[in-house]
Amino acid sequence: MTKAISTYLFLSAFLFMGALATKAKDPQEVILANLKYLQVNSVSDLPKAYKIIEKSVPYIGKKGNPGINKGIIRLYTKIFKVTSTHQHLEPIIESYLKNKDFFKQIIDTTIKSKKDRSEFYFRLKTMEKEWSSGNG
Repeated sequence: MTKAISTYLFLSAFLFMGALATKAKDPQEVILANLKYLQVNSVSDLPKAYKIIEKSVPYIGKKGNPGINKGIIRLYTKIFKVTSTHQHLEPIIESYLKNKDFFKQIIDTTIKSKKDRSEFYFRLKTMEKEWSSGNG
């Protein structure tokens, strides 16, 4: 009897683990997790950050994805502490130009520090000017 129970438990666990392994992950959930846990402490962390931003572009600016939008704003705030260029905003500038009010709301509610918020807007406006003049 014990052997039958242990075999049953083993097979059940094996099947359960197989089901977990084959379950497709929602790309938005993966992006959210990456946005939440990514540390940007130096220039060497930037390639990972850019890769996450690149994967997030299809979801940026969509009102149904507040976590991704806020995560992107937080990630850019981290990037700006490491590097002073505004060119990093290029992936989101088109979404921003289409939805300025929406982005303003996200930026204002996400970035609590007035200094960081001002810095973010300065870089965004600089990128917007360059983009409009064809230099972006």
